[in-house]
Amino acid sequence: MDPTTQHEAAIIDEDVLRYEIVKKNGKKGYVSMITNYGLLNLELHCEMITRLDCTCSGVCDCGLTVCLGAGFRVVGGLDTLDKVERIEVDKKDKPKKDVIIEDCHVFVNPYEEADEELATKREEIIKKQEEELKAKRKYVYKAEPEDVAPKTYKKGVGKYINPTAVKRSAVDTASVPPVKKKAAVEGMKFGDFSAW
Repeated sequence: MDPTTQHEAAIIDEDVLRYEIVKKNGKKGYVSMITNYGLLNLELHCEMITRLDCTCSGVCDCGLTVCLGAGFRVVGGLDTLDKVERIEVDKKDKPKKDVIIEDCHVFVNPYEEADEELATKREEIIKKQEEELKAKRKYVYKAEPEDVAPKTYKKGVGKYINPTAVKRSAVDTASVPPVKKKAAVEGMKFGDFSAW
């Protein structure tokens, strides 16, 4: 198994991010459903149920899922609800007559607000990254400006070496006293290990 030397952040599903924002904001969704028995107005508790966690009875044209399990409250059309409740059901609790959702209108969709908030956050992140990149580039350009070329003193090999600097170093080395050589130890020759 190869060792891992770099780690990448996991990509979070967009629906999870949207749900977290809806949950944080705590706003309700409001939907009007037109059935073959009349009008129903619902308040959806979007902060309690994710779009993917519920058994869905219908999907509105904007993509907001209408969940007719837990997580909603009828706020209008109680007479329509009474009509639907009076329909006879079979052994599996299924209505013998069809209840059809003919149309659906979304008045308040907290997921649209979450999408706008996500878009704003992403723009801020991108802007911050661009500013950091510009600041990094400015620093690099200040350290090594493009228009300044090294000075040439002659043509060919060593053209960038300043001749006055070379002369100075020769003068400086003449003033340094020579290093004394160590005196040779008598009685020892190369290959003679008797002194060991």
